[in-house]
Amino acid sequence: GISVEMLRRGKLLSNVCASSATVADAASNFSNLISLEVPEARTVFLKPSTSPRRKPSVYIPHNIDSIPADVVAVNPADLGGAIPTFRIASPTCDYYALRIPLLKAGFRRVPDDAVVFSSNIVWGKSAPVAVSSPRWEHYVPRNAYQKFNHFPRSHKHLGDKRGMAQSLRQWDESVANTFTPQTLFYPAEKEAIEKLMTNGAPGKRYIWKPSRGSCGRGIMISRSGAEDNSWRLIMKEIDYKASDTTAPDMARIPYMSYVVQEYIENPLIVDGRKLDLRLYVGVTSFDPLTVYLHNEGLVRFAAEAYANNSPPSSLAAAPGSNSDMRFKHLTNYSLGRKLEADQHGSLDLKWPLNKFRTRLDEIYGADHASLSYTALMAKAKRVIVETLLAAKSNISAATKRQNVGNGGDNYVELFGFDIMFDDSGNAWLIEVNTLPSLESSSTMDYHVKSAVTTDLLNMGQLELFRRPASAFETCGVIPPMETADPNVLRRLGDLLHSESGLCHEGASSDMTIPSSSNSLFELQMKLYDEHRYRGGFERIFPSSKHPLVPHHMQTLSPLDLAAAQFTL
Repeated sequence: GISVEMLRRGKLLSNVCASSATVADAASNFSNLISLEVPEARTVFLKPSTSPRRKPSVYIPHNIDSIPADVVAVNPADLGGAIPTFRIASPTCDYYALRIPLLKAGFRRVPDDAVVFSSNIVWGKSAPVAVSSPRWEHYVPRNAYQKFNHFPRSHKHLGDKRGMAQSLRQWDESVANTFTPQTLFYPAEKEAIEKLMTNGAPGKRYIWKPSRGSCGRGIMISRSGAEDNSWRLIMKEIDYKASDTTAPDMARIPYMSYVVQEYIENPLIVDGRKLDLRLYVGVTSFDPLTVYLHNEGLVRFAAEAYANNSPPSSLAAAPGSNSDMRFKHLTNYSLGRKLEADQHGSLDLKWPLNKFRTRLDEIYGADHASLSYTALMAKAKRVIVETLLAAKSNISAATKRQNVGNGGDNYVELFGFDIMFDDSGNAWLIEVNTLPSLESSSTMDYHVKSAVTTDLLNMGQLELFRRPASAFETCGVIPPMETADPNVLRRLGDLLHSESGLCHEGASSDMTIPSSSNSLFELQMKLYDEHRYRGGFERIFPSSKHPLVPHHMQTLSPLDLAAAQFTL
């Protein structure tokens, strides 16, 4: 927990300190991995920036014994109002793999509802689209140095299954068709779906998913054919549940919009089970689009052996003779662990990527080059880049509308790309998660997810800035003590921004002027700093390993073309 002495010294607030480090993640079974008692950080580490315009940013170490030589150690007591802070804006985002690295790096947690306090990093659900939403103020940048974990409208154009499919359609449908199954929208395209089902090859399967669903809920499978009644029954079920005014809104909303996709009939099978990959993708900018893929990820298995001749069924129904097919068809961990709990034993539902790589080599060896780990990951990288390019224009435009004078540099986002492979090694995009779960259900889970969050935050370059005592008092936070040592003050002047900083509404930034030599220099320095502190991330766009192709040009800006020159 957080000690009373820490409160006396004015470093934490009174009403959240106990919960910040002592609330266990739901379903977490690895309490012996780390102590719930997070000691007060004795040092805040600052890593230098290559750019003379940027102050040093907080360095979050994986291991306290391996700090880079150029990292500066600062006593937290000397930082006063510039002490690094974080706010978790939703209880559903409160995970060990995020919270513990921040606390150990000297960050202090502020109340979840302290929306007017300028935290260094705000982590929460996706920002609402409507300005009128009561949650809107939680995601408005108040300072040029703040970071949020979502770009504006990223969920609308990527996290929402229908929105993602629309982004791909509008961008280049012929390219999208090479890595996404045929997709239609229900009920918006009901007539087209009825025609497809009626005239389609008898027995061809289609999977129905709520546009905004999660955890495998509401997923159903039908077969096409004029004589097959499964798709009619599914339409009837969706229509009934969407219009049931006696049900609460939260129960009805998932049924109001569905995507209908061709089912991948020949999935890659490992040890008898269907699988997909959860790949962690960091985006530090949408203009220029800058994409990183982490070398840590998860392989998620269906709970039961795959059966290709399963009957059509509502996979989301209560367990029964047909609904149990969901454990063969769906790889959602939240679903699989329900069966795991019922059977009181481990079903080996998740692997780290390195175990998957080893197993592929054992199964296929050198005789199946298309199914090698290297080949599969190369195809996955292409899917990731093409998908983000499809959403780039809309998200970068939304980001510029919320500019606070720093070129839209208030955002860094972690995406969870779910990708499946068929038995020929083709990669298929299943969905993009704008809030991938950071829940740690095992030591392996914690290792993977804490590594990803640590590296993402280091790439995000969280710069410190001074806050006046009144900022703390307004939010019910005990103001930190300010140092009076002139030597310390001189040193901190080189390390810290004032809160006002560059934060002028509507102001422009050199980063938005591609012809400016300053803008190109700042861009190069930013990319270089991200590269230095990327940890397990690899930049996959722009990258010399993935050169630009003609169909990319329709969405690239001058900044994208400039960034492509700085390949590392």
